[in-house]
Amino acid sequence: MKSKKFFFVAIIFIAALICSALCVYHYGMGVYPYYEERFKESDVKDEVIYWLEDGTIVEQLYRAEADYMVGLDLYLAGTGKGAEGTLYIQLCDAEGNLLSQKREQLEEIEPGKCYSIRFLEVVDVSGHENLIIRLFVGENNKAPGMIAALGDTGVQDNISCSVNGERVPDNLAISYLYGKWQYVGYRGQGKTVGDLEVLAASLFLIMTAAFFLVFFTFNRNRFQLGNVLIFFKKRENLKQILAVLWFFGIFLAASAVYKIPRGQHVPAGVYLYIAFVLGATGGFAYQNRKKEEGRIKRRDLTILHDKGLVLVVLLSTLVRIPLFLHIQAGDGTLYYGAIQNICKDFEYSLGYIWTNFRLYSHYAIAYTFINCIGEFLIPDRMTGVLILTLILMDAALVCIYKMFRGYWVNLSQKQAAIGTMLVSLCPLFLGLFSNVSLDILLPVFTIFLLYAEYKEQTIMKAVWMLTIVLTKETGIVIVGGYLFAHICVHFWETLKREKKDRLYCFLSDFHVACSIGGVILLCLFTIKQNGLFTWMGMSGKSGRSVLDGMAEKVSVFLTFFWRKFSLIFVIHFGWIPTCIIIICLLYRLIKKIKWTAFRGQTSFLGTLGAFVLANFILSNYVLARYHIFSAVMLWVLAFILLFKTFKNCLSNLGGVAISGTVMILMIVQTFFFIDPLTNMAFEQFDTGKGKMISTEMEGGNFSETFITNFRHTYLYGLFDAMLADSNFDADAFIIIAAAEDRMTFYDLTGYDKEEKRRVFCSLPDGEKVVPINRAYLKDIVDGSMEELPERGIIYFMPYIDYDEQEILKMAEPFYEAGERREVSNWGGTMAYYIMKRKSNTPPQAAGH
Repeated sequence: MKSKKFFFVAIIFIAALICSALCVYHYGMGVYPYYEERFKESDVKDEVIYWLEDGTIVEQLYRAEADYMVGLDLYLAGTGKGAEGTLYIQLCDAEGNLLSQKREQLEEIEPGKCYSIRFLEVVDVSGHENLIIRLFVGENNKAPGMIAALGDTGVQDNISCSVNGERVPDNLAISYLYGKWQYVGYRGQGKTVGDLEVLAASLFLIMTAAFFLVFFTFNRNRFQLGNVLIFFKKRENLKQILAVLWFFGIFLAASAVYKIPRGQHVPAGVYLYIAFVLGATGGFAYQNRKKEEGRIKRRDLTILHDKGLVLVVLLSTLVRIPLFLHIQAGDGTLYYGAIQNICKDFEYSLGYIWTNFRLYSHYAIAYTFINCIGEFLIPDRMTGVLILTLILMDAALVCIYKMFRGYWVNLSQKQAAIGTMLVSLCPLFLGLFSNVSLDILLPVFTIFLLYAEYKEQTIMKAVWMLTIVLTKETGIVIVGGYLFAHICVHFWETLKREKKDRLYCFLSDFHVACSIGGVILLCLFTIKQNGLFTWMGMSGKSGRSVLDGMAEKVSVFLTFFWRKFSLIFVIHFGWIPTCIIIICLLYRLIKKIKWTAFRGQTSFLGTLGAFVLANFILSNYVLARYHIFSAVMLWVLAFILLFKTFKNCLSNLGGVAISGTVMILMIVQTFFFIDPLTNMAFEQFDTGKGKMISTEMEGGNFSETFITNFRHTYLYGLFDAMLADSNFDADAFIIIAAAEDRMTFYDLTGYDKEEKRRVFCSLPDGEKVVPINRAYLKDIVDGSMEELPERGIIYFMPYIDYDEQEILKMAEPFYEAGERREVSNWGGTMAYYIMKRKSNTPPQAAGH
């Protein structure tokens, strides 16, 4: 028997090794660069030169000798030091259609020497018999770039050369770097970190498959199909499955509501699915009507009489409704724009979902699914998305309230309501409610996960873990911390069992199974999208953590550490829950009070601990919205410890008064910066009516680092007022005075001349809604603008240190400045000038 087991394991092991070797070979395949023939510098005729003056285009027709083009070598003269401008190298087919382009600075090219050029990506030229290399120079000075040529054909692949369309006798001194498909390893041209990630994922899947094939074979008698059927027949589990079916049913119904009035096709399968869900719900309700009848009545009665719960939902809703926005800035504009376009062009196919639901390659499929429901029902004004966000937030607060009442601790209605309301009013959670971002729903989904654990809903636990992971990359950290904490506890308990049962006991645990299944899904995801992190091209370069390079400058690292610490533990009265946690722990330590774990402690501390640790080690971003999760969870943890340590702390009037005062302070902090520690921890900038903080480490980058609460939205009103006051129309554009002014107020927006404000519109009609074009002043001055509009509006913000007169002097050759105007609102002020284009505008401004 043992020999049979050994033989079986050996076969599986050998098969796994063979499959692994095939994977290494397969993913190591690539384009190997080679030259068919290279010209010699001694063959170059220096007296034959084609001058690349302004407007001159040189084209070399040649015979393609391979399926791939990697690059080429040029022989250049008149370049190097003192030569200004850009050399454009274009690879085209025989008809002149562009296949690839590369740009080189003339001053970086050593004259009289062979200069190698590599295309940004390997170009597949299979199917093209002949190709063209097109060369021209832009932005050059008095010494234009020049190209030497070879007598006769130079290299045998050359066919003919032309200058401005006229054939010339000598071909260019070009050697062509071709490519052939073969094994090149993982360090060649075109190989990225993403290739290594895909290889690692493939090897993991092979080894995992081999391991579990052996494991299930040796333990086949322990696995019974009947246990699986029993699990899915349980009423509670059927309810959870029905809830998942309802989610997809609501999504499909919302999509149908959106498409039908617009005359768009809705497949019959959508109606059949909705009918199936309704039928399944009716059947389930009929089967369980007698069992549920009395229980439903008692439950409804409890909810109606739970005044604390009603108060929590009412307060959360009332304070958030005034925060609804119809415009965004920064990434919020991009995310909502993507959701809007997804709904407009939605197709009922998995391919469409895979391609479009990953917002800017984030793991955002679940987030997009959920928000599309709101956009389908109330499109084009963000209202639907924000209403759905509000509903989810209220539901999460209900879960927190209930877990305060009977899970984490056993609080009274009053105590639970106070604790939950303080969590609800956390300025990051409240103030960024209307900012369309992936981060705002991470704490919401995590609360749902913890609540599912409280209710022992196994299926919903798996669903919410998958939802968190498919919201943003940070979700992998949160779910990873949750599972790792449970696995550590389970591993310790497994060690108490007999040795022969330890492996089976360990692997049969729900959290271990979810971890393995999650890693498998992550590997499949990685293989499908050719890398683990494709967002912003991260799989195309080396992975980095914040510690890379930081150790070289201790002061920079310490500054970063303090900034991260402030974002997690200080910002917007975040030091209050931090102090509560420290005081409670110190009190228990001094009084030698034995620690008794609260229910759900492993899950809660696992998620929060992993998030905080990953923020310090893996993330080098300091945006406030990235820390909403820790803000919410810290407030919850603070109240858990507070009531475990001082059980009656909110029983008297004094405790209630202090809590009410903190609530008022946090509401005010949502709109203004009154927290002294926050103002000390972060750099402050003048708005004209008070201060505004930025989370930027060194300042000078005025962008999303200003978005820390609702205060930044005053800028939206100022810009609308400026456009209205200046009678903005299609003949005008915005001039941005400072390069560091990166607040993207105009992406995917237009100006509505009737409503006198900006509206979210990616394609303005040009009449009622006109496009808001803009340019940096430096681009006007250096002649980058091809055409200058009749009117320009240049604005000045109090928080940027300009010299207004100096900037107006820079614009003076192009525009005549009108009188200084100013607009203001509750948050600040802004000055601006209406600029009228001069008739004697310098020629470079018109693109000459």
